Amino acid sequence: MRWRSLLHSGIATAVIVTAMPADAAWFLEPRAIAVPLADFDAVAIKIKRQSSKRKNATDAAASLKSKAPEKAPEGPLQVIISIKQQRLTLYANGQPIAHSPVSTGVPGHPTPMGVFSVIEKQIYHESNLYSSAPMPYMQRITWSGVAMHQGVVPGHPASHGCIRLPREFAQRMWRVTKVGARVIIAQDEPHIADIASPHLFAGRTAESNAALPRRSRRSALRPRAPRRMSP
Repeated sequence: MRWRSLLHSGIATAVIVTAMPADAAWFLEPRAIAVPLADFDAVAIKIKRQSSKRKNATDAAASLKSKAPEKAPEGPLQVIISIKQQRLTLYANGQPIAHSPVSTGVPGHPTPMGVFSVIEKQIYHESNLYSSAPMPYMQRITWSGVAMHQGVVPGHPASHGCIRLPREFAQRMWRVTKVGARVIIAQDEPHIADIASPHLFAGRTAESNAALPRRSRRSALRPRAPRRMSP
């Protein structure tokens, strides 16, 4: 027989050994794989944290939904925060419409001052920097972790840089603001005032177009044809 001659030559033996290497023995002989208990604990904690986060987000959304519809104020919104007074004032169309005590950053983690905008909003968020601290009704103003959100307001700076708000006020402001709202943070509370100057850019209006001569008016409204380049 041909297989007998192959067996004598050792070729069949080589095929068998190659098809079933020693490191594949666990398929035939299952062995318990030791997994550190700490890994199980870490997975359990992660699952529990995710479940808790989902529940907190659901509760925050339900609480927001249960409130009476908030009337959107007219005009652009601006949020003014005074670190010295620990106070937030909400302006609409240049007029103050609401104010609230806040708690800003402690000296080791000061709240940055300057002009910002709301760049992200979440009904419920957890800090990526400080032990997953809850941040309900979060309105982010920097990508480095500074935001306005519900938190403990003890009457003095107590945060890691965020602007903490009382629960009721955080809910109401979250409902009326939009991404892009201006946020100004200063040591003292600045006052909003209109600025008029002939050196500032002013767009064309119907009145300014009507004041132009007819020919100038047509040229101002008619788009220019692209220039042709000579070969």
